[in-house]
Amino acid sequence: MELLTHRLLLRPLKLEDADDMTRLCQDRTLYENTLSLPWPFTKEMAQQFIQEVTKDQGIEQRGDHFAISLKATDEFIGVIGLSPLNRHDDTEVGYWLDQKFRGQGYMTEALKEIIHFAFLKGAHRVSGRHFPWNPASGRVMEKAGMTYEGTQREALKKDDQYIDDVCYAVLKGEAAFKSSNL
Repeated sequence: MELLTHRLLLRPLKLEDADDMTRLCQDRTLYENTLSLPWPFTKEMAQQFIQEVTKDQGIEQRGDHFAISLKATDEFIGVIGLSPLNRHDDTEVGYWLDQKFRGQGYMTEALKEIIHFAFLKGAHRVSGRHFPWNPASGRVMEKAGMTYEGTQREALKKDDQYIDDVCYAVLKGEAAFKSSNL
């Protein structure tokens, strides 16, 4: 399934994306701002990730992961995904974007679309989180209609360090936006 926004195409990941994914993931800030992105990141890791998330696409089983690409050129600029829908009809969103496209509203645009997609797939709640040193991610979530719910102290562990978990969410009934393409 493909999702279209004003400037973006959110499409299923494909093995041909592995080179672009590997190149973009050489940006150490992606590793520093994500919980599960490994460092260093290799092409084999990109291929394994793509194969794993495209095995059983579907929010009910493995979640849904999309390549974020520019609609005009299909240039690969990032990834956005949803965790599997749990028994509480809750899913968590995660994302990363090429550094040269940050601060231009692309991630907010992609996030709004993926939230709407999650609600169409049966989610009641979409949550997201970020590390305290990455408030830009929180601003993206707020612009996409999510509400700050609180900070869980030292709830995460990365590189043998306990880290606060800054949490946001939006409920289906709160979604004030509608996709123009779904």
